[in-house]
Order: sequence, then structure tokens, then C-alpha cells
Amino acid sequence: MTGRPDESSGFYNEFILKSTLMAELVIYKTNEKIILWLHRSQKTQQWLADQLGQTKSAVNNKIRSNVFTAGDLIILKSIGCLED
Repeated sequence: MTGRPDESSGFYNEFILKSTLMAELVIYKTNEKIILWLHRSQKTQQWLADQLGQTKSAVNNKIRSNVFTAGDLIILKSIGCLED
């Protein structure tokens, strides 16, 4: 027995749906956390760029490529963006 419901049962589809929905709620990437935090806090990328002392386009590129310096991460943590 694999621990998974039999594919022929109606319960199988519900199991897959619940597993899929649960997996979608997990956020791993720093850029995803930043985007959600900005949205929930009703803050803009321009505001974040001002906090980081960078241009909006530089911050946008960092968010798109998910590449942040250690200094960026320290500032993001200090303003409450990257809560544990």
C-alpha cells in the first residue's frame, strides 16, 4: 500500500486537489515574498527602491531575477519585509 488513495475512487481526485492547493500556498523565493509583502502593505516598488537607496528599475530587475545582495536582505529584514 502506498498511502495514496486508489485512482478509481472519487476520493482520489479530492486528495490530488487538496495536495495541489496546499502546495500552492508555500512560498520559497525571496522575490515572491517581497511582491506579496509590498501588495499586502500597499507599498510600491518605488517606495522599496527609496528604502534600499536604489532606482526603481534596479529594484525591479532584482525582483525579476531574484538576486539580492546581503545588504539588500539586511535592509529588507529591518523594514519587516522578510519575517520568519
